[in-house]
Amino acid sequence: MSYVRLSVLSLVLLTACGPGFGKARCASAPVGELLVMGDSILFYNAPGCASVGDAVGRELGLTVHVAAKTGAKVNPAGAYVFGDIREQYVPHDWKWVVLNGGLNDMNQDCDCEAACGAVLDSIVTQDGQRGDIPALVDRARADGAGVVLVGYADVDPDAKWGFGACNEAILTLESRYRTLADRHDDVVFVDPSDAVSFRGTPGAYAKDGVHPSEDGSAVMGRLIADAIAASGR
Repeated sequence: MSYVRLSVLSLVLLTACGPGFGKARCASAPVGELLVMGDSILFYNAPGCASVGDAVGRELGLTVHVAAKTGAKVNPAGAYVFGDIREQYVPHDWKWVVLNGGLNDMNQDCDCEAACGAVLDSIVTQDGQRGDIPALVDRARADGAGVVLVGYADVDPDAKWGFGACNEAILTLESRYRTLADRHDDVVFVDPSDAVSFRGTPGAYAKDGVHPSEDGSAVMGRLIADAIAASGR
């Protein structure tokens, strides 16, 4: 029996009765102080103003533009292309850019397996110096923004559509994100697993075991806001 690997967008569509889905989209200023870029982990619960980015804005009192999109990939080659994270950047004098990405790429393009080396390198190389994410970070920094790189909380090992196999690949990606952040004083890495884990805080997850619940989005938002406040920038 065969199946196709679905993007995070497909998961959202298949779990349309999840928290907040179907409500009016929260207003998002086209410019502001905080830009949120990435995939549906940062966008989930945006209907109802309960996404991770919305939570960061509330915690810090910043105006927010949520450009993150369900199903978005860092390098949207191949099948199931629902958005290009690289195209979400809007030139502006942002105070901070919050950025994630890579889970859809690894799940769709290499099954989150050992063969993900080339996919990972296209996102960010092991030394943190090359790839699409470092290029995005440099672009935001050139406009004067601080950058928060957000990793991924672990997912339910039994999650469908291939995501259950991604926990090891997530750790590898996050190691590279840490290396990238360590290279710059104005870049911070935040690991959601510091506050959220599938086995430790199951209530922080939506029913699919991949996306955050509204409570999970709030917890992640506070974690990011605390990292921004602690940066002293």
